[in-house]
Amino acid sequence: MDNLDNNNRAENDSTNEKEENLNPSIKEFKPSNEIVKGEDGWLSPSGVFYSCGTTEHDEAAKFLLSPKSPEHAYVAQEKKYDYWPNDPDRAKLSKIGYVLVRGAVVAPDTFANLTTAQLETLKRADILIIDPIDNSQCSPEFVIETTNNLRDTAKAILETESYKEMLEHVERIFEETGITRKHLNTKFIRSYNFTNIYNEKIIRKYNNMTWQEREEYDAKGPFPNYNAFESVANIEDFIKTPFKSSITVTDNEKLTETVFEILSSGYTEGIRIKSRRHEWCYREIPTPDPNIFLTVSRIYYHHDGLSGGMLGTVNEDVSVRIQTKYQIEKELSQTIKRLITSPDENKNLPKVTTEGKQELYKL
Repeated sequence: MDNLDNNNRAENDSTNEKEENLNPSIKEFKPSNEIVKGEDGWLSPSGVFYSCGTTEHDEAAKFLLSPKSPEHAYVAQEKKYDYWPNDPDRAKLSKIGYVLVRGAVVAPDTFANLTTAQLETLKRADILIIDPIDNSQCSPEFVIETTNNLRDTAKAILETESYKEMLEHVERIFEETGITRKHLNTKFIRSYNFTNIYNEKIIRKYNNMTWQEREEYDAKGPFPNYNAFESVANIEDFIKTPFKSSITVTDNEKLTETVFEILSSGYTEGIRIKSRRHEWCYREIPTPDPNIFLTVSRIYYHHDGLSGGMLGTVNEDVSVRIQTKYQIEKELSQTIKRLITSPDENKNLPKVTTEGKQELYKL
């Protein structure tokens, strides 16, 4: 989102905040570290519960977005650009990680769209997580255990040769810019601050070197590559919150393939759809619940220079989700139909291959 959008949002937020400051009639809702089972209320990303009546969901949402709320600093400083000012209040809260508890159940957008703190609070209250699409159920304990297991699995990426090679580029960035490991996250790399530092300390400096100075610079080790920093930051973030972030890798198919194989270990069936510039891989991993699976997808795109990327650039993305059988069948049916009915520029249809049980292609 560009600066104009952000400025418009900031201006609207400022106006809304002034109106709320002048409105003493906003009802206050008290925070609690525990949920009384059977009560309705909003659960914050930090696991704090704001109890409200069954007819007060919108009123409580308005309070949580107002300057009166204990959550105001989090909302105003960290999340104000994650929603539009004209969004309904409950939609704003949902976009920044709050979930609405309705009695003994909670229905987030997806099973895994919850923080560890939220899951722990729900676990203590013995509240079930309900899928809003097909009403499938799972417990907070299930999501916590699945998240921890996936996090442990993902740590194996850090020991691979392809990751260590990428890390050498990142260490050069540390050396050349003064940026430290604490900045190794996607939020920082997407900031203007990182871009300005990288361009000033590395790109402009390198471009102004004589050829002799460049030879000496190159001899020190791998070039401090921007894409390498972004890829490593994505991996670091994924290990911390595996279901809230994906791993995006640019121009390093070896690393992406390694990541995909590690995260999809134990899969029982899968499918690959490949065209001239696009490849979509999907694998299904069973869980103790026969209706719930871990699904790992890998998307490969080779840019043609006309679709927002530089000609020849390869972008790949690996993500993991918790999905029900119904969700898997619906998504696969839609994706397969879209891909196999869209020939490439040479009028060639994608090639479809299956793995494992070879049942997915029947959808």
